[in-house]
Amino acid sequence: MNACPQKREEIKTVVALELSLKSDDHAIQEFLRKYQIVFSFDHFVNRYQGIIRDIKNPPGIDCAVVVYIYVDKERKFLSSEVVASYTGM
Repeated sequence: MNACPQKREEIKTVVALELSLKSDDHAIQEFLRKYQIVFSFDHFVNRYQGIIRDIKNPPGIDCAVVVYIYVDKERKFLSSEVVASYTGM
């Protein structure tokens, strides 16, 4: 079974539980580290973008979970998007 959709839902849930409109830059970065999400900040669109690659997938399926956390000019949480990203050979 492909574990990617399950991991995506898990991350969506913890984002909703642990981050709010009051979450600042420090809280967001701590959240990403806590869940071992490798991330960077995109200054052009004011968002953190992270990825989880070490998901146990069946042979032939390459999937990662991508996390986008959008922030305002003070880098306070606005919204998030969590998607499964599939690649093929």
